[in-house]
Amino acid sequence: MTSADHDRATRREREIAQGALALFLERGFHGTSIREIAASAGLSMGGLYEYISSKDDVLSMVYRSMTSPLEDVWDGATDVETLIFSVLTASWERSRDVQILYRETVHLDAAHREELAATERAYARVIAEAITAGVERGELVCDDPLLVGHLVMFLAAFMPLRSWITRPDGIDASEETARSVAALVANTLRSSA
Repeated sequence: MTSADHDRATRREREIAQGALALFLERGFHGTSIREIAASAGLSMGGLYEYISSKDDVLSMVYRSMTSPLEDVWDGATDVETLIFSVLTASWERSRDVQILYRETVHLDAAHREELAATERAYARVIAEAITAGVERGELVCDDPLLVGHLVMFLAAFMPLRSWITRPDGIDASEETARSVAALVANTLRSSA
């Protein structure tokens, strides 16, 4: 596959994911047909099947599209607090998408669910590695960096899933809130160092 072919395929997958996401928001996963997904991406049914083999593939594509900004976060973070803040804001900026993903993932077959779970575990491991590096430098104290990595990934979904409860209390998915949560976690890890 040439670079141009790869770029075209990546662009098409993003278009499929964006179109499907809008439909899933409006109609839900089961209420959306493959034909509607193809039309939303400007593809024929045959054209869509060049990129997928099932509707579950589309939801996986949506997930990859949503989480791809997190991959940029790993390179830009200079410390654990910055990493956590970046993970939170990357997720919270796409609150609606996170809500759809959590609502619709239950409909995936076991193989696709495991694919998504493996990606989530990999993200938690990246955070755990950053924490472990901080422990090795003597900056942080943490007995279970992987657990904290998973908790940070949970916090990434916290505001999108609970904003309807927290908003009346004046807590929203703002940059200020993300900064406060990141500082809370980082300061807890630093408190015994």
